Amino acid sequence: MRKLTAHELLISHLFTIFKKDFQKENLTNKQKWALAEISAFAICGLEKKMLKFWPWIAEEEKYPLTHNYPELYKLQKKLRPEYEKKKNFKEFLKESIKIIKRNKKILPK
Repeated sequence: MRKLTAHELLISHLFTIFKKDFQKENLTNKQKWALAEISAFAICGLEKKMLKFWPWIAEEEKYPLTHNYPELYKLQKKLRPEYEKKKNFKEFLKESIKIIKRNKKILPK
């Protein structure tokens, strides 16, 4: 499977998770999209189990900070440490939502 395919499948699944488990958070569509994109980057590029699927990926492409969504760069940098210290994925999402809500200026409209 290509990394891009996995990334896109994860984004779709994350929207299901938001609807099922985080509906009460009242995230905007932009916040959900941003968190889904960044989460997919993290899962595909920071998880050793996932990296086995695409060993040819260069180090700077694993968790890219230059891509087609420059509006995500700052938030993506903020969320990486949260992902790396997470106890589980749901905990990462909870902490990320808090960060997004505290830093409303980090995501332009």
